[in-house]
Amino acid sequence: ALYLPPSLPPPPPLPLLPPAPAPAPPAPAPSLLRGISSSPSASLPPQFVIVPPASSSPQPPTYDDDDDDDN
Repeated sequence: ALYLPPSLPPPPPLPLLPPAPAPAPPAPAPSLLRGISSSPSASLPPQFVIVPPASSSPQPPTYDDDDDDDN
């Protein structure tokens, strides 16, 4: 135990924080990353399909197959 001299005030009690959610175990991530290169993507769970969601990219893709003149 640490000895506190009488001149120092006692340390304040730590605030009671709600328990943090348990983080995902780190083991599945490397196996999923290896599974992407070693197995077809159809074997992966649907949430790991490598397709960016539409909400993350508001711009249209750089290729377009319709007849407008942007590129």
